[in-house]
Amino acid sequence: MRYGAWYLNTKLWKRQRADEPLVDPRVSPKAQDSNFEKQLQEQEELLADLCGTAAFKDFVLSRGYRMPRFLEKIYAEEEKSKSENIRTPKKLTETERNPGRR
Repeated sequence: MRYGAWYLNTKLWKRQRADEPLVDPRVSPKAQDSNFEKQLQEQEELLADLCGTAAFKDFVLSRGYRMPRFLEKIYAEEEKSKSENIRTPKKLTETERNPGRR
């Protein structure tokens, strides 16, 4: 049993089960969710840019360990964006492949 978060005024505390998340009652749940999503996205972008993330990925792959979910998510998005930027060449006809031969 617990009552509230340490950073809240004690008048705002309510009796809670130990496994319930601590929530600020002054902030709406929708605002908390949107802030959380925004912060999570910023952290993922930051992690993708770090050299240590790539080194950790190489280490995990070299040892044959299972790739952590956060790395899978980061590199799946990266691979997806790379594949969208790659353009495939058009199929050439016989005369276009060999312009000197007839």
